[in-house]
Amino acid sequence: MKFKKPENCQFDESTIPNLQALTYCFSQLKYKRNCIDAGGHIGTVSRILANKFDHVHAFEPIFGEYLRENTNDKNNITIYDVGLGYEKTSEKIYIHPTNSGGTSIVTQTRSGSKNFESKEIPIHKIDDYGFQKIDFIKIDVESYEWHVIKGGHHTIENQKPLLMIELMMRYEESKRSVTDTHNFLVKNLGYRLVKMFDEDWIYAHPESVNEKAKRWPLAGR
Repeated sequence: MKFKKPENCQFDESTIPNLQALTYCFSQLKYKRNCIDAGGHIGTVSRILANKFDHVHAFEPIFGEYLRENTNDKNNITIYDVGLGYEKTSEKIYIHPTNSGGTSIVTQTRSGSKNFESKEIPIHKIDDYGFQKIDFIKIDVESYEWHVIKGGHHTIENQKPLLMIELMMRYEESKRSVTDTHNFLVKNLGYRLVKMFDEDWIYAHPESVNEKAKRWPLAGR
């Protein structure tokens, strides 16, 4: 399908770079009940998730208009026009002029990002929504991952969903680093890094994947 997207955006919606990672995740899951799409963007991944799960909770603070247009034929997606973080607050987000997928709260290491158009957005916590039967969470929030996970750690700890997180080592010095995110998941929440597809890192809890999936090549990292 032809996706609606912001004017001047050069994002190629015909290719989904994390499709291989998503396909792998689907193969590992015991159940496909509810999932969270943190960073829904214009809906390319939300549509895929809607075809696999009973319900999708999609969070997108900037491009909700396009997300709605591109998924309006799906009746199992709930869209939230807020960002996710570790506390209920507001943050300034910087809107990339040509790559809407690169829009980010984090500015420290992004060349020229402080000159991008900015907007104040509301930030909420996953834990505040009381979601149940969450089997999968995809997080693509441009180096704000630690904040999202911290704000959802009770949900993650209790429901042990499979996690697919975009982690970019080139932004290791951002607000909270890749190392912080990895250590929090492994040391605090009992997760294991089980697979890496370029910048998409897959984390699983041993209690929540099928038996075949327990033979992980990266287990123990």
